Amino acid sequence: MQLFFFASGYFYKIENEQNIKGYIVKKIKKLLIPCLLYNLFYGMINTLLYKIGFSIGEKFNLFDWLLSPFMFGSNFKFNSPDWFIAQLFIVEVINVLIRKLLCDRAKRNGQIISFLFIFLGVLVTCFGWNGELSALVKILFRTIFCLSWYAIGILYKKYEVYDKLNNYVYFVAVFSMQLMLLVYNKGNVSGSVVGFSFGIEPWQVYMTALLGIAFWLRLCKIIASGMKDNRVISYIGRHTFSIVENQYLGIFILNTILLFINRKVENGIGFVEEYYFTRHNYIFIYRDIMNFPILYLVFGITVPLAISLCGERCREKFLVNFGEKIYGKRKN
Repeated sequence: MQLFFFASGYFYKIENEQNIKGYIVKKIKKLLIPCLLYNLFYGMINTLLYKIGFSIGEKFNLFDWLLSPFMFGSNFKFNSPDWFIAQLFIVEVINVLIRKLLCDRAKRNGQIISFLFIFLGVLVTCFGWNGELSALVKILFRTIFCLSWYAIGILYKKYEVYDKLNNYVYFVAVFSMQLMLLVYNKGNVSGSVVGFSFGIEPWQVYMTALLGIAFWLRLCKIIASGMKDNRVISYIGRHTFSIVENQYLGIFILNTILLFINRKVENGIGFVEEYYFTRHNYIFIYRDIMNFPILYLVFGITVPLAISLCGERCREKFLVNFGEKIYGKRKN
């Protein structure tokens, strides 16, 4: 998750501070409103599913519709990763407001503000890394923590030109440090950003994420030239919002297909139907084939992309044509 906030910070533009109102309105339209609409949609879906025997998440209610995404993810479960969308909205609004206030009015350098965000992020991680906090404090600390990674992305963008280390030396250094961390923690480097709970010490929280980001940054640089004009990769990159919101719907569709097969095949295939009706994230592994979950990855990406494609086509076919007819009538 740190990588996602880092990437968002990387694409932040200082020009946004010249039009705060326009920037925030844009974020409301592109992040907040779609997030709440998806939450409304899945709340309605859950209510219908309850009527036919499912018990996944909560039925539709105003609290879970309007507030749960800002806490620990949607309680409607199918779109539970939307906590990231809500958190990103908060982080981007706080970031631009503080930078506008301190850079313009207090005459502070933008880099100093980035370092301040990073310092505060490390500080709250030191206080709350073991997860023994109240819900509201977790949300506050998580926001500051995510803001620090957003700031790291902004700083990296400024100093990216100095990232010229030889690929072999670069990867040897990254893998060596990752290996030392794994050995030191006996293989455990897990943690939860959404719950602001980490199973490793505060310095390792940052070091682990930095090493992971470093790996992907250099890998992306290597393959960027060959992938730059790839239509599939570009389309996926432009529709990550849909993947965040609808990935579990793809998993649900695949599980529905597996349920049908399980009931049609003599003696079944081992699919646990109870989990299908009670768990939004049930992953079935057929005959212990470890690569079988790749199917879930495929459905978790292609279904959201198909939803985006259908939405775009419908908008083009109905909204654009409708607008042309309206304007045409006005001209006549």
